[in-house]
Amino acid sequence: MGKLDLAEQYYSRLLQEIPPNDPSLRSVYADLGQIASQQGNYDKSVRWLQESLKIKEQAAASNSPKNELSLLDGIRCPKIVSFYGACTETGKYTLVMEYMSLGSLFKILHKDNLILTWPERLSIAFQTASGISYLHQLPEPILHRDIKSLNFLIERAYEGYTVKVCDFGLARTRNETTRYTTFNSTLTYTLPWTAPEILLLEGYADKSDIYSLGVVFWELASRRIPYYEYKNDVIRASVLAGDRLKIPESTPSRFERLSNDAGHNSQLIDPIALIWSK
Repeated sequence: MGKLDLAEQYYSRLLQEIPPNDPSLRSVYADLGQIASQQGNYDKSVRWLQESLKIKEQAAASNSPKNELSLLDGIRCPKIVSFYGACTETGKYTLVMEYMSLGSLFKILHKDNLILTWPERLSIAFQTASGISYLHQLPEPILHRDIKSLNFLIERAYEGYTVKVCDFGLARTRNETTRYTTFNSTLTYTLPWTAPEILLLEGYADKSDIYSLGVVFWELASRRIPYYEYKNDVIRASVLAGDRLKIPESTPSRFERLSNDAGHNSQLIDPIALIWSK
């Protein structure tokens, strides 16, 4: 029996012995997640890490709404969904946000099958980049940490569409993110849009948002759901191997370069640079 198997056996036994309300339970789940990851069992790793995260979220439930409200209340940008207020009760809260009639970018791309011209797609890409760039360039920069087509909302405009960034449930300032990932090995992510460094548990950075934005650009180009029907371990292995989603041949070269740059060039920290450099 190898060292990893022995470690897994030890922590599994420990899991049975620790009372369900013991605060150390979270770290046991996290350690099991890391062991499973090193064994190459990525599905099991994700399950253990999710269990660890559940405990953390339960412990922080009372503070989480306050953190999100604090972030939202300080943001004023035409490319960010406006926050109007909140209704709070013990243990739950409701946000009052700007209404965007078409729903998410994911919805119009993959459910409504809304016809979009290439200029309209480029405009949408520019607006998504503008919103993320605004967050990154605040005096105390904010990393969104959950960029995906579900978190961009769409509204019809006089010409084309208006796009705004939403869902700051996972957002943190850059300093908070550094502290968070230094002391916590459990990172929250949505796998198909997740950057390699997150899968390696290295922590969030500006470039992590940029990578995720590149996957959104790929969605705009392909009109497909990223890694649809692929298993989690296959997605993870592909991303860590440096493979990237293939742009359809019919994609205009300008848009193709845009998506590729976001996915491959970790030095392109400013999202707007992705657009203007074309």
